[in-house]
Amino acid sequence: MRKILILALIVFLCMNVQTTYSKEPRYQRVVVPPAENIAVAFYTGGSMDVPLNNFSTMIKKTEGLGFRVKNVTDLSNMYELEGVDILILMTQDDYSDDSIYVITEFVKYGGDLVILPPTNISDNFRSLLSEFGMETIGNVKDNVSYYNNESQVLLNGNWNTKLIIFEDIDSLLVVNATALNYTGDIGILKEWSIDQSISINNETNISTVFVDRILWGNNSTMAEYQKGKYLFGENVSLCYVQEYWFGSRIIVFSSSLMFADEYIVAEEYDNMMLFENIMKWLGDQINYIGIDNMIVQPDIETFDINIYDSLTVYFNVIATNIENESGFDDAIILSGFESLGRFINVEPANLTNVSFDATQKIINCSYETKLYFGNLLNNTKGRAIYIKILVIKQYYGFTWSKGIEVYIIKPPYEPHAFHPILLTTMLIIGINLIAILILLPHFLGARRKAQQIEKEIKKT
Repeated sequence: MRKILILALIVFLCMNVQTTYSKEPRYQRVVVPPAENIAVAFYTGGSMDVPLNNFSTMIKKTEGLGFRVKNVTDLSNMYELEGVDILILMTQDDYSDDSIYVITEFVKYGGDLVILPPTNISDNFRSLLSEFGMETIGNVKDNVSYYNNESQVLLNGNWNTKLIIFEDIDSLLVVNATALNYTGDIGILKEWSIDQSISINNETNISTVFVDRILWGNNSTMAEYQKGKYLFGENVSLCYVQEYWFGSRIIVFSSSLMFADEYIVAEEYDNMMLFENIMKWLGDQINYIGIDNMIVQPDIETFDINIYDSLTVYFNVIATNIENESGFDDAIILSGFESLGRFINVEPANLTNVSFDATQKIINCSYETKLYFGNLLNNTKGRAIYIKILVIKQYYGFTWSKGIEVYIIKPPYEPHAFHPILLTTMLIIGINLIAILILLPHFLGARRKAQQIEKEIKKT
């Protein structure tokens, strides 16, 4: 009897199973992109101010983190950068216009960039930095922190603790540095006609770039920016991070030698850990955002705007290294259409549910957005568009979803075929009308004759 009851229960459950989309988030353990999927390229061509063999430990550490490592020797075109995720510039001082163009194109299309400067700053290097709104302003000196050599600066806590790359960092040695300055004049944004902030629905201003100074000098640190004029202490900037609208991230260091073999292996400093954390950050191993479970309703590929004026997209956003449930509140989640390289008809996403795992420090948020087609078909009969999600959070960057392609059309008016019954009815009506037109004159003539006869009778 027990076996029969169990069997009946199984049958009942199977009969009631149905597959539906739930707006509740389905929590899952996040697996960040495998490190072997990330390609790191060291640019070893051109004129390196510091020979490559001084950076063997740094390159081996990159390989040890599991990333795919390759050498790039030619930046005259994009060929060698095919499939590269992170490009590290290795102290070159002879960047040509062609190589600067290739580097900026790499960044515009989402590539991450690490700039290790030459020890002797050249005009060509300055031209490269100007594309990112950066400039050098003089050699860095320090007369207290490392008294045996003024060109070496020992830092203890002189960094942005909000950025995860400084986790567990106690001290850093910066060697032969050149102070940096952010001018705010970003060439690559101008070339793509992108403002540093844009308005969404004429209400919300969204930054298209985050620029953050993350390392600075001690009270005893100085840099001569003009003859006889100095910057001191915190005003001496030693490293900047930039995060761009197109998904790329850039780190500009003031010192390349701090990662040279002689200093990166020194156990009393955390230069090695800093480099490791930087590579994990750029390689999405920490501070990772993923967009998944994208579903579009109605579930069709072609939308006739005479029938549909909008669609609804449902999706999940998953983020790692979140300290608490409110740690994702400052994220901006946008949905919209991409067409011809433009992000249009953008709407803020509506949060529907949140789940947070305090042990893993992972948050999983569910969203939905109704997107209106609006005037997308002003002068065309149809066009392909892509539904895209953009997640913006400082120190996580700008994360774009893969696009879901749909086609919108506005068919020309076509008269419907007549139904046989309707056609028969109209035919009968037409015959009757014709009969009336034919018989009407005879009827009117007979009526006039009758009226005349009636008048003659009355006279008699």
